[in-house]
Amino acid sequence: MEFALYDSYLDNDEHSKKGNGLFFGFTNMVNSSTMLLFDITTVPRLKLNVNVEEQEYSVSFTHDYLILWGLRYFLHDYFSFDSAVRFYNSKSELSDIQVKLGVNVNLPIKRIVSDAGDLVSGRK
Repeated sequence: MEFALYDSYLDNDEHSKKGNGLFFGFTNMVNSSTMLLFDITTVPRLKLNVNVEEQEYSVSFTHDYLILWGLRYFLHDYFSFDSAVRFYNSKSELSDIQVKLGVNVNLPIKRIVSDAGDLVSGRK
């Protein structure tokens, strides 16, 4: 038995739920080089209910909550590291918690363009 999932199987009420979501977050500078991060947001999830015996299925959207908290360490004006913990409410096990690490590179485009223009024009 094969089921094909298409967006057209969703009724109009389910279509209207796709774009709705919530977001809340805050940041706080702990010291001059460390920022505390906290976010909670809703994430849409496609839910497929299949009854193989009766050959019936239904498709619906639900919203999961994604919670993220962590720290951002600023090494320089242009480099920072993130360490964060992510948790989805649909994941019920402690082992489903994710630890995320990231590197951020911030390029000051306005300064780079200005400096390049100064070099070309010979002002520096």
